[in-house]
Amino acid sequence: MSLHSYFLVNTTPTGMGVDVNVKILDSFATHVAPALGWQPNRESPVTSYPIA
Repeated sequence: MSLHSYFLVNTTPTGMGVDVNVKILDSFATHVAPALGWQPNRESPVTSYPIA
């Protein structure tokens, strides 16, 4: 897990409900991530590393 992912997961409040968490993640993806240079993968399906 990258440091950015770790920070985001560990700073999302778990006791406030799903709706609040969705709004927080949406705001992050809409405003903060693009300012940091993040671009969504819209061209191909998401792949992951195999779990060992």
